[in-house]
Amino acid sequence: ITKEAFRKAIVPAVFEPLESFMRKTFRSELARMIEAGIGSNDEGVRPRHHIQRVVFDIWARLFFGIEPGTPEFARLRSLYLKIDFRNRAGASDDEVRAAIADIEQLLRERASGDGASMNAAPRSILAAMSANGRAPLDDPTISGNLIYLMHFSWGDVSGLLQWIFRMLTEHHEWAERLRAASASSRSEQSDGMSLSSRVVMETLRLEQMEHLYRVANQTITHDDVVIPEGWLVRVCVRESHRDPTVFEDPEKFDPDRFLARSYQRREYAPFGAGLRRACLGEGLSRHVGRIFAEELAQGYRWRTVSDGPYEYGVWRHWRPSSDWRVMLTPVG
Repeated sequence: ITKEAFRKAIVPAVFEPLESFMRKTFRSELARMIEAGIGSNDEGVRPRHHIQRVVFDIWARLFFGIEPGTPEFARLRSLYLKIDFRNRAGASDDEVRAAIADIEQLLRERASGDGASMNAAPRSILAAMSANGRAPLDDPTISGNLIYLMHFSWGDVSGLLQWIFRMLTEHHEWAERLRAASASSRSEQSDGMSLSSRVVMETLRLEQMEHLYRVANQTITHDDVVIPEGWLVRVCVRESHRDPTVFEDPEKFDPDRFLARSYQRREYAPFGAGLRRACLGEGLSRHVGRIFAEELAQGYRWRTVSDGPYEYGVWRHWRPSSDWRVMLTPVG
C-alpha cells in the first residue's frame, strides 16, 4: 500500500512541469561554478560539491514544494544535515528522531499554507500524495519513508549527474554533438529518444549501477550450483552491462547503441531486475539527467585541472575522484 502511494505520486505529471525550474536552477549553479573557478587561482572546482547542492535545491522543490532561498528552505537544509548518515559529527539517535519530527512539522506548516491551492494540480510529490488520499503526514511510516526517499534519491541522482559530467569530459565528442545539435536546432532524436537521453542511458550502463542484493526465499538449484534458502544473492548488474554477447564493444561509451536496438530488462537493468521491484524514480532520474546533460553541454565548455582514481563512495557506488577539479567557461 505504501509503495503504491509513492508510485502514484512520482509521475511525469508532477515532475515534468518543473522542467523550466530545473533548467534555471542548473544554470545558476553552473554560473556559480564559473565564478568559483575564477577565484580559485586556476586550481579549479569540484563538480561533486556543486552537483550535490543543486540537486538538493531541486529536490526540496520537487518533494515538498519548498523554494530555494526561502527561510523554509534554510530550515529544511539544516535539518537534513542532521539526519544525513554521512554527517561526520554523528548526530545521536535522539537528535535524528527530533530532526525528523521537525521536518514533519515544517511540512505540516507548508501544507496548511497551501490550502488555497487544494484544487490545483499537485506542485510536489507531497502534494500529489495528499491529493491521492494518502495524507502522508498523518502516517509516520509514510512520512518517514518520504523524508528518507528524498535523502537517498538526492544522493543517487547527484551520483548520476557526476557520472554524466565525467562521461562528457572523457568523451568530449559527445558533448560536441549535443552542443552542435542545439546550435543547429537539431534534436538528434530517433524513436522518441533524444541524444541527451541516450547519453544518460549509456552512462547508467557503464556507471552508477553496480549490483542488486536479494535474499533467496527458497533453495535454488541452477545447473550444478545450489543457493540455500536465506542466502544473500548478489545480482551482478555491472558485469551484465558489459556482456559482449549483448553489448557490442561493451567498454566503449557509445550512446548510439540505443538507436540500434532496445534491451530487455534482463540485459539492461540500471533501475532494477524486474518490473515489480523496479525503482520508482526511473522516469524522474532519466528526466533530470537529460536536462542536466543538455544544460551542461549546450551552455558550457570545461577542462580538467586535476584528477585521481575512481573511488567507492559512502552511497555504495563508484564515483569520480575527490581530487577531480574543473574549470568551466560559457559557450560563445
